[in-house]
Amino acid sequence: VSSVTTRNREGGRRVAEFLLAGGHTRFGYIAGLETSSTNRDRLAGYRDGLADAGHSEVIVEIGNYNRAEAEIAARKLLARADRPDALFVANDHMAVAVMDVARYEFGLSIPRDLSIVGYDDVGPARWPSYGVTSMSQPHKRMVEATVDLLMAQIESGEAVAEHRVFNGDLVVRTSARVPDSGLVEVDGRRLYRPQRR
Repeated sequence: VSSVTTRNREGGRRVAEFLLAGGHTRFGYIAGLETSSTNRDRLAGYRDGLADAGHSEVIVEIGNYNRAEAEIAARKLLARADRPDALFVANDHMAVAVMDVARYEFGLSIPRDLSIVGYDDVGPARWPSYGVTSMSQPHKRMVEATVDLLMAQIESGEAVAEHRVFNGDLVVRTSARVPDSGLVEVDGRRLYRPQRR
């Protein structure tokens, strides 16, 4: 089967690096569908990035890419005595739900008390009332690649599996503490792109 994706594992690692650079020490993850490769890769990258810095514990709850389930997951995480001070949420729609629970049910200030990072960079992430820091996916290029793959298969009459993978950017907004370094401005967006050693 052909596929068009972003580098989800690398995206999860970038989120971990960003949260670590922001000074966080207790980490959580609200998963999408546990069985999806997208979710597994995002979580694996996040865990890898944290482990590289000596953080082995990530508290995980399941949101199943569903607002109501994400709210339940947030309540479980935020009610813990060892509540995370940083959450990576597997997509932005769930991140918005988590922010609402954190603010209006737990009285937490974002990002002072809790940093939240999402994934996908969808419309609600850009709303000023949420300002979700989010790992982006280049939707336009991904759609074009999908159409190209389909047209090539239709024209050739053969279904040869091809995989196209794209890079995303970590778009920095107001939902997470901002590190002292690694930020760049590109086309009016603030991105996290730390210098590699």
